[in-house]
Amino acid sequence: MKLSVKKIKMDVKGKKQMKHKNYDVIVAWANGEKIEYNHPKNGWIEVHGATPNFGGTVQFRIKKPPQDFAIAANVVFNQKTNGEYLDFSKYGKQNVEFIFDGETQMLKDVKCLIS
Repeated sequence: MKLSVKKIKMDVKGKKQMKHKNYDVIVAWANGEKIEYNHPKNGWIEVHGATPNFGGTVQFRIKKPPQDFAIAANVVFNQKTNGEYLDFSKYGKQNVEFIFDGETQMLKDVKCLIS
């Protein structure tokens, strides 16, 4: 069951009340989404366990879904050793790209960059 709050609360004088600064994060957390807090030294850390203190000065955010990432390389044939090797340096033209799954970190695809 997803939580949805659509009413706009009014104060005693009939003025609109401000939303809590973490309103969207609180609703996402209540719906079972993963959230993170900003640790001063360690950056964004996923919240586990007990109910977070949304009223304090700690910054919260909805955890971003992991993004796939790619690493390009140059497959080089070495005439001296009669073998191939991968060159991951920034020098030379990359001719192969390895795509990794952002969540599992496992190799997902390999693309040839030569047209």
